[in-house]
Amino acid sequence: MDICANVKFLAPLRIVLIGINIIKIVVPLILIVVCMIQFVKAVVGGEEALSDAFKLVKNKFILAVSVFLVPTLMFTVLDLISNVTESESCIKNATSGNITSMATSQIDELLASKNKTADTLYQIQMLLPFVYDNAIKDTLKEQITALKKEIYEGADAPSEDDGNSGSGGSSGGSTDPKDLFQADNTKGPFEGKNIEVISNFISGNEGGNNNKDKCTVSIGPKKGESGYKVTDIEGRGIRTTAHGITNSVIGNFVDSCFDDKDYAFYFKSSNFTNGSCVPEKAFPGALKCLYSTELDYPRKFFAKHCKGYLDFDTHFNTNQKHAFIDFAHSGISFSEKAIKAYCEEYKVSKNREVAADAYFKKVFALKNGNYAIINGSWARDTTCNLIARRECEVNVYFGRGYFCAPYATTRKFIYRKYHDTANYNCKDR
Repeated sequence: MDICANVKFLAPLRIVLIGINIIKIVVPLILIVVCMIQFVKAVVGGEEALSDAFKLVKNKFILAVSVFLVPTLMFTVLDLISNVTESESCIKNATSGNITSMATSQIDELLASKNKTADTLYQIQMLLPFVYDNAIKDTLKEQITALKKEIYEGADAPSEDDGNSGSGGSSGGSTDPKDLFQADNTKGPFEGKNIEVISNFISGNEGGNNNKDKCTVSIGPKKGESGYKVTDIEGRGIRTTAHGITNSVIGNFVDSCFDDKDYAFYFKSSNFTNGSCVPEKAFPGALKCLYSTELDYPRKFFAKHCKGYLDFDTHFNTNQKHAFIDFAHSGISFSEKAIKAYCEEYKVSKNREVAADAYFKKVFALKNGNYAIINGSWARDTTCNLIARRECEVNVYFGRGYFCAPYATTRKFIYRKYHDTANYNCKDR
C-alpha cells in the first residue's frame, strides 16, 4: 500500500502537521514581540546596543524562517521512503476528513468480502479508531455487531435452542448477556464487572460455592464475618476453598492484593488449614491477584514464542484473555505448549483464526485432566468432563458467552473438530 494512503501513517502525520501549523502562527508572533522589546532596549541603550539588537533579530529571523522549511524537509523524506511521485499528497491526505474516508472505504471493502473470518473482524476493529466522524463510526459499529453474529454464530456456534448451555457444557446459570455471562471487551480482563465474570466462570467450573461450605470466621481481624470453609482433598495433600483457590496458589496473595490488608491474614499458610474459614470479602482481591498471575504466564509465553509477530496485550481482547486464564488455571506447562502451537502456526499462515485452531487442537489433545474432584475426592476417568470445560474455553475465546459452568452436568459437544478422538470419545448427554 502507498504510504500516503496508509491511515496508520497518516494519523500521526496529521498530529505533526497540526503542531507545525500552530508553530507557524506562534513563532512569528513571538518574533514580533521579541524584536519590539529588543529595539526598545536598543533605543535606550544607544548606537552600540542598536547594532547588537539588529544581530539578535537577524538570528531570530533565520530561526523563524527555518521553521517554515520543515514541511519541505518532510516532503524530501517522504520522497525517499515512499513510491509516490508527489509527496505533497501525504500532506493533503493527512486530514481528519480524508483519513476517515480512507478508513471507511477499507472497512467497507472488508465488510463486502465473501469469506469473512475472525481475522476480518480484527482488521476492521484496528481501522475503526481512524474514523473520526462519530455518526459514521456509530453506523459502522452496528455493522460490526452484525458481522460478529455472522462469524460467531455460524456452523460451529451453539444454536438458539442450545443458548442456555453456551458451549454445550452447562445446564444452569442465567442466559442474560447483561449479567455475569458476558465480558465487557471495552475494558481490561479485571476491570469493572470483568473480574466477576471470570471468577464466576472459573468457580462454576471448579464446583462453585455451595452453601454447605458457608461458615463464620472465628479467628483473626475479621472474626464474625461470613465466609467459606477450607477443605482437605483426601489423599492429595491439597486444601481448597471457594472459587477453586488451593494452598498451592495462596503464596501469590500478598498484602497489595487487598484493599483491606487484614484479609491477607487468612491466606497465610499457617491459617489456611482444614476447617478454617476465609472471609467472603477476601475473595475479590485474592482472585484478582490469582488471575493476574495466571494471565502473566500466557503473556510471557506469547512474548517468548511469538516475538516480533504478535503482542499479547494489544492483539487479544478480554474474552480471549479470559480463555487463556482458564486454561492456565488448569496447567501452566500445558498452556505454554498450546501457545507455542498457536505461534508456530501464525508464523506460517499469518492468520489468527487458523492459529487459534492450532491452539485448541493442542489444548484438547493435552492430558492435563484425567483427574477431577468428584464428591470431595479425586477420581479417574473424568476426561470428558474436562473436555467439556475445554469447549467452554472455546466459547469464551470466540465471544459466544460464559454459560458453561458447571461443565460436568448435562452437555452437548459442539467442537468435535478439536477432539483427540484417538484417545477419547466423548458422548453427549
